[in-house]
Order: sequence, then structure tokens, then C-alpha cells
Amino acid sequence: RCRRAHRAAVRLLIVDDEAPARARLRRLLAAAPDVQIVAEAADADEALAQAAATRPDAIFLDVQMPGASGLDVAASLPDPAPAIVFVTAFDRYALQAFDAAAIDYLLKPIEPPRLARALQRLREHGAAQRRPRPAQLLIPDRGRTHVVAVDEIAWLEAADNYVVVHAGARAPLLRRPLAALLQ
Repeated sequence: RCRRAHRAAVRLLIVDDEAPARARLRRLLAAAPDVQIVAEAADADEALAQAAATRPDAIFLDVQMPGASGLDVAASLPDPAPAIVFVTAFDRYALQAFDAAAIDYLLKPIEPPRLARALQRLREHGAAQRRPRPAQLLIPDRGRTHVVAVDEIAWLEAADNYVVVHAGARAPLLRRPLAALLQ
């Protein structure tokens, strides 16, 4: 009798501003027995909140959304950051996506064999990856999300497990330890 080693489920967050696109991706992912969708989000604010609340292994992330882009979301995730698979209708963001340490880049409409290859890359990737220095940070604080260009940051102030980001007249609180932010 042959026994397979039990593989832990890959926990995913789906982020896309279009509900039909989220539904289609959810249906396609249902065919993968080792995938668990832990949450969905329709915009950058919700994506960051769900990523913090659910701690997914990976995020299937749309690039082009109203407000902040998926690239901005990827750069603003706390460490250890989940793996990112960008999902978009546009091929023009591919270089930026891989500069943001994407595991894969899927074009809509997603074909099942291509999705299977992306899932295999996620399984092989395993551990969270490092991201290059972002151009801006999205900082959810006190009910709103502050977009802070990294070049505008005057100084950082450690406050226990948080960082006060001083940028001009603003000083939003980032829920992340200073050491993790500096890495």
C-alpha cells in the first residue's frame, strides 16, 4: 500500500477589485486539494487588513486597482511577507512585479494549466521572500491608509513594536517593529 506524505495546505488571500475575477479564481483554485482560501479583498486597504489578520502563505494580487496598486500593496506588507503571485489583464507590469519579488505573474483570463504551474512555484518557494526597497509605503492607521513616499520620510521613531513614520506634517503609526522595517 502506497502512502503519500501529507502536505500542509497553502493558505491564500485573493485580492482583486472585480468580484467576477475573484469568483473565477476561487473556482479554479477549488480544484487544488492543498489550497485553502483564507480571505478575499477588493482594494489595497482591505488587502493589508486581511493580510495582517489571516497571515496567508501567499497572495494572488491584482496589479491595477482603484487607489493604490497591487505593487504598492506588495511593498507595504509586513515581514515576514507572504509570497506574491500577481494576477492581471496587462503584461506591461511584469518587470515591476518581478522587481517586487513576485513568485509568478498570471495573465487574465487564467488558464488552469498556467495556474497549476504558479501553484507549483508557490509550493517550491515555501519560505517568505525579501522585497527590494519600495518607493512608497501604505500605512493603515486610525481608520485610514496613508500613502507615504519613502523619499519623504524624515525620520523613524521606535515605539515598542510599532514605528512612527515622520514624513512632513504626517506621523502615521506603522504596526511593525523597527528592525523588521529596516530589513
